[in-house]
Amino acid sequence: MKIYFLKDIALETLKANIQIFLPYFAEETNTSLIKALKQTLQEVDDRAIFEYSGYDVPDGIEQTLIDNYKACRNGKDGDNACILFDALKNLPPTVACDERFWAGFTLLSCWNFVRERWEMKNDKSRTVSNVETHFFFKDGIRRAIIRNALSRLWWIGYITYRSDLDDPYMFTRELGKESDYIGNLFERSYSNSRTVVFAIVEMVAEICKEYSIKYKREWARPLLKYVNMLGGIYVLETLPPQVLRQKIKAKAEICLKG
Repeated sequence: MKIYFLKDIALETLKANIQIFLPYFAEETNTSLIKALKQTLQEVDDRAIFEYSGYDVPDGIEQTLIDNYKACRNGKDGDNACILFDALKNLPPTVACDERFWAGFTLLSCWNFVRERWEMKNDKSRTVSNVETHFFFKDGIRRAIIRNALSRLWWIGYITYRSDLDDPYMFTRELGKESDYIGNLFERSYSNSRTVVFAIVEMVAEICKEYSIKYKREWARPLLKYVNMLGGIYVLETLPPQVLRQKIKAKAEICLKG
């Protein structure tokens, strides 16, 4: 299945008139939305709206994402992050930061997955803010890429995938279990560093295993704030990995003691 960019003019038109287009997001297909968008742009051809990105994913991937979400074996995003990143492992981060790529993917190929995952069938959930956030990009790029319904899955995989492990997606499933964890991890200043973010994920997993506990915001949020503070003192990427891990673990033990 091909992935298509949503062209600039179409993206701008949708976002500028999202209140008008909002009722279409209640429908089970994207047909009415695309028809209304073409009428607004006075176009008759889908090529005026979408352009092939050069990237493909397996046919049926949307149904797989829906099935995994309903099963929720590894949190709401764990299994799906593995699936989507594996399908788009060669996607450059520059493209993975492009709203047009993910908007085209959500609207054209994963319409029902986004509606299912973010409860768009529910009138209370189908708001302007939720549509802007999960079908498109809203707010700054750091926040937007982890809130869009599909880009969040790719970035979770990108940060945590380890080809040197017997189970390359071990940490992907771990991170994907908790939405609070995902948001707090990616919206910090260090989130641009794959090295730093992975060190945190690795150490949190080690701590949970060692103490037989699960991720809890009560101890994890102060830990993530601490790492953010460290970034104001050190250039975190220049610290030897073991030193960074030691600092994270020492602070985690303090946070666990309350």
